[in-house]
Amino acid sequence: QQDLNNKMNRREDSVEKLKNEVIELRASNKKLEHEKKNLENIIRSMPGYVYWKNTKSEYMGCNYNLAMVSNLGSCEEIVGKIDSDFEWGEE
Repeated sequence: QQDLNNKMNRREDSVEKLKNEVIELRASNKKLEHEKKNLENIIRSMPGYVYWKNTKSEYMGCNYNLAMVSNLGSCEEIVGKIDSDFEWGEE
């Protein structure tokens, strides 16, 4: 009986630790999401034309100015496109 009680107590402790870890992870994710949005806002409002690509030369993002001169409705629309998808890439 004592052994069973000890096992149950250890299991309850483990569950409590997991709950606390989940709470901490959610708080960390919320903080990271907030920081990501702040950085996106900074990049989107930068002067000039800002963009970044992956190793396949696909656009991963851009700032507002590049989206506008590219005739895109939003910065998100550039994701996955390549230069040949735009007028300047058709040479």
